[in-house]
Amino acid sequence: MIKLGGMQKVGRALLVPIAVMPAAALLLRLGSPDIVAKLGIAGMHGMAGETLRTLFSVMGAAGGAIFNNLPMLFAVGVAIGLADGAGVSALAAVIGYFILTTVFTNMTPFL
Repeated sequence: MIKLGGMQKVGRALLVPIAVMPAAALLLRLGSPDIVAKLGIAGMHGMAGETLRTLFSVMGAAGGAIFNNLPMLFAVGVAIGLADGAGVSALAAVIGYFILTTVFTNMTPFL
């Protein structure tokens, strides 16, 4: 009889970083230039237009931060999953750090 308990544990470990990907994909898509153009934000003038363009740009950067650092997220997420969930807050901290640094980097020209 083949024991698959170890493989099941690895499968559960892979679900931890995969759970972040849908939100990152939505943010990345909302920040793409074609969505900004379809919503009519690219042609808006004044303070409202600038604010909306900045907001959508930052959303795209936040989603990109997740996908740009996907190998690190999988490494931390699998390690947490194999440790039976101990330290899930560490993965949240890594994700928060990546998003925070990317958003601040993209906001600097606007400030």
